Amino acid sequence: MRAQYSFTGSSVSDNNPLAVNITTLAQRERGSYSLTNVFVGGKHESWEASLFVKNLLDVRGNLGDEESEISELPGRPRWMITQPRTIGIDVKRTF
Repeated sequence: MRAQYSFTGSSVSDNNPLAVNITTLAQRERGSYSLTNVFVGGKHESWEASLFVKNLLDVRGNLGDEESEISELPGRPRWMITQPRTIGIDVKRTF
């Protein structure tokens, strides 16, 4: 059994054009976020299996602002976000 926790503090993005024809960039704050991953598994003879849940609480952390090819709509920023909750199983066998 294993659990992982990570915290990312707030930061500021500087790649947000105010408009298509204005090269001045606006600063936009990205909030902090925390991610939790859990793994549970076992081994029997040559078999090994584990169940995992990544981003257990399904947090949508802002990884960065995606620069738009044209200007963005007011109040609708483009964000790259953390991977949503992912649940899976991993099975291995040694020969």
